[in-house]
Amino acid sequence: MKLVQQLRGRFGVEFVLRVLGVASSTYRGWVARQAAPSRRERDLWTTQQARNLLMDLGNLTDDFRVLIRDRAGQFTTSFDAALSDAGVHVVKIPPHRALQLAPPRPDHPIAEPGRTSIRRRPVLGGLINEHEPATA
Repeated sequence: MKLVQQLRGRFGVEFVLRVLGVASSTYRGWVARQAAPSRRERDLWTTQQARNLLMDLGNLTDDFRVLIRDRAGQFTTSFDAALSDAGVHVVKIPPHRALQLAPPRPDHPIAEPGRTSIRRRPVLGGLINEHEPATA
């Protein structure tokens, strides 16, 4: 299919497919998969990223005991298993819902994106940050 990609500008896709004896639906399916990988491919990639993380951490994995993640679809059981095999406990939290979020301190105004002066207050040792408009 990469050959078709190389020759399409010179001869046109349909002509190249006809000469190679490839159905146009096969080519169109390949193009679609390149743009949006299948769930299986995405799962394999995500699991490989977990393995890469463990390899990059090396001996530091002994200090790395817990991974907190949401229940988003890109995390699979094989992702969790790769970490569990290394002794990392995976904790799943519910996904965030933007419409139901409230500021951590509702009595303070929420910082507006267009403001230039915003004060940041670290919470939980910097794990979470609260933002509010800074007083002039």
